[in-house]
Amino acid sequence: SMGGQVGLTLALEAPEQVRRLALVSPAGIEPFTPKEGEALKQATTAEGIITSTDEQVRQNTALNFAEWSDEYAWIIEQRHALSERDDFEAYAKDNARSLAGMLEGKVRDRLGEIDVPALVLFGAGDKLIPNQYLHADMTTADVAERARETLPNATVKLVDDAGHLLMLERPSVFREALRSFLNERD
Repeated sequence: SMGGQVGLTLALEAPEQVRRLALVSPAGIEPFTPKEGEALKQATTAEGIITSTDEQVRQNTALNFAEWSDEYAWIIEQRHALSERDDFEAYAKDNARSLAGMLEGKVRDRLGEIDVPALVLFGAGDKLIPNQYLHADMTTADVAERARETLPNATVKLVDDAGHLLMLERPSVFREALRSFLNERD
């Protein structure tokens, strides 16, 4: 999601370097008021990441999926291994700074300036976009519709039975959509 916003930013700031744009569960489209952005920054701190319990890590990881399966337990194992590294504190600080940068690097109001072909994929069961705590009245379909309305050359798809990490839950659908998009002629 943050990588999607990086791609959007690149397309805005250096359009000559972007021919096509593939975005998966991208950040940068969902609106956040300054107050909401501040609340998210306060909720995502390096200290909070460092002190997360195993149960909190499990719950946060499960939010990435429309439906949790133990086949994704390797993600939790990787996160646990990461927490035992000497550089975990630096990782936690960078993670919190990345979220803050995403909130501060507003691209939402400039999406209409991006004129390259874009593929935008969202899992219909995404529990992270929109933010379920700040935007309980909004759905992923609403954010996808905003992408459709504001990105002039975008193909926007909602992938059924998939969440934020749709490439893990529906890999064949993801691969086919991406392959088809990349093989299109401009």
